[in-house]
Amino acid sequence: SFMGYAVSAFLPTYFMETFEVSKTIAGRNLGLQSAIFGFLGLLFGGVFSDYLRKSYANGRLVVGMISVVLSPIFLILALHAETLFLFYVHHIIWSFVSTFWVGLCVATATDLALPRMRGMASAYFILMASVVGLALGPYTVGKVADIYISYGNSTAEALSLSMQTLSIVFLISLTLLFFAVKNLPSEEKSKFDRARELGEIC
Repeated sequence: SFMGYAVSAFLPTYFMETFEVSKTIAGRNLGLQSAIFGFLGLLFGGVFSDYLRKSYANGRLVVGMISVVLSPIFLILALHAETLFLFYVHHIIWSFVSTFWVGLCVATATDLALPRMRGMASAYFILMASVVGLALGPYTVGKVADIYISYGNSTAEALSLSMQTLSIVFLISLTLLFFAVKNLPSEEKSKFDRARELGEIC
């Protein structure tokens, strides 16, 4: 969510300055691409992760890893695109793959909670995603871009460099997903036992 919100905030500005298009064209074209392919990516990620989950305890996390690996690749390709057509292609793919993780993360969180606590588990996850993503993502990208501007880069160059630099967070996500893959099966199997140890009746 960190990079998702940040890209949504600053990619239109980069797009307008790099390709010299109007705000109307940027808002219409990027908005439609993000809405349509983000929607399709979210649905695909949910369906595919549920399919893998049937035969593999970590199936959902595998889809999360796919999203984390592919998203920075197509974001960086979009930022290096030399033609409008290539930018659109890479942006569409980014919009699709960068939303795979949303549904499967909520599903994984609820799988680890008792039935009566699943609403709270989902709410806590969404709260953390919003705090980390919506609050820190655009702010951090903007601050890093200001640093690049102070070194003489144009606004478009600074935003591009900032988004590429902060794509390092995808490596953090991938590392945490590897830890989750290691622990998720045992955590799911033992959730009722752990709840009983804490005095829950289940």
